Amino acid sequence: MTTIPLIGVLVLIAAVALVFSGRYPRGLFGFVIGVNRWFYRVLAYSALLTDEYPPLRLDQGPREPSETAAA
Repeated sequence: MTTIPLIGVLVLIAAVALVFSGRYPRGLFGFVIGVNRWFYRVLAYSALLTDEYPPLRLDQGPREPSETAAA
């Protein structure tokens, strides 16, 4: 049995939305980019085997959360 990756399903949904509305939904775009960034971050960590863990959160943009808000 073949499984379809999550990113493929999300891009297919975006393509259908693009065909019918003529726009790429902004929320879906942010989610797809976040999943893609997370995947490559984890892949790079596992391939390079560094001692520093990647941030395992779904990154949705260039802004980093402040450390004072987390405390």
